[in-house]
Amino acid sequence: MRASRFLLSAATLSAALLSCCSSSDDSDGGSDTSSQSCTGQEDTFTAGMIKLGDEGKLTFVFVSTNPAPPERYDNTWVIEVREGDAPVAGATLTVEPTMRGHEHPAEGLTITDQGEGLYQATPLRLFMLGAWQIKITATTPAGTTDTTTFSFCIE
Repeated sequence: MRASRFLLSAATLSAALLSCCSSSDDSDGGSDTSSQSCTGQEDTFTAGMIKLGDEGKLTFVFVSTNPAPPERYDNTWVIEVREGDAPVAGATLTVEPTMRGHEHPAEGLTITDQGEGLYQATPLRLFMLGAWQIKITATTPAGTTDTTTFSFCIE
């Protein structure tokens, strides 16, 4: 009896763990019922949207996305980094897309320096419906570092 309770508990725990991080992939464009719901506090997408870094040292400009607005699956973003009014060439960027409440970030992202302070991030894989936070950190050649976060509801 004790062994069967343990097996039942282990099976229940396994099912719960699998369901918390699973997502349905309805190829007909249906909804993903396991996604985190959006709060309404996410950013409203507009090309050219600007965010000051958390430290106030750098400015991040959301130049473009393909598709626009950002959608589920692969996206390409072009981000401009500025220090004051000047574009920052040669910066090092990290882009970290994550979902609130999940421990699995999007992976396989490449950042390409396009020159004149422009940086392309692709493929930005937003693989589940729901609220995504995209944390961008830039370090200038002079060593100035700043971070900002864009937040979007992927529907």
